[in-house]
Amino acid sequence: MVLSARNYQRDKVIPENGAEFEALLERAAGVQVMDFDDADRKAPAAANEVMLAACERLIAVWGGDAGENSGTGSVVESARARGIPVSVVWPVGATR
Repeated sequence: MVLSARNYQRDKVIPENGAEFEALLERAAGVQVMDFDDADRKAPAAANEVMLAACERLIAVWGGDAGENSGTGSVVESARARGIPVSVVWPVGATR
């Protein structure tokens, strides 16, 4: 698992999901935290690069937002451009 910033949990995880987030971190085979304090625009892009360099297949859970810079849409596009197989999971209610 790659976290885009040291303060990822504080900035991105709503408090009532904190325990579940921490449990998922404990279950991860490994956790790499990028060298950013906050998840600003540079942090997610850097995390995506690290993730793509290490993966054989990308499984993306996508809510459908295509205009995100460094979001799911851009990492899916980058993976496909590199020839990395991509599977997209569409949650209930996601727009395509």
